[in-house]
Amino acid sequence: MVASNFWDWDVTELASQLSSLSAANRAPAIYKMLHENYQASPVFYARGVAIYFELQRR
Repeated sequence: MVASNFWDWDVTELASQLSSLSAANRAPAIYKMLHENYQASPVFYARGVAIYFELQRR
């Protein structure tokens, strides 16, 4: 699985981004699930746009 720069977001930024989906209250659980169950390795840097990460289950 490949993820964009959202991997580097903290819980507050994730909540802000999820607010448009009325899901800001789920940010802590989503953040915890991602960071406890996956490890990320940078695989591609789109200059000035984003870093893309490969996610693998721990």
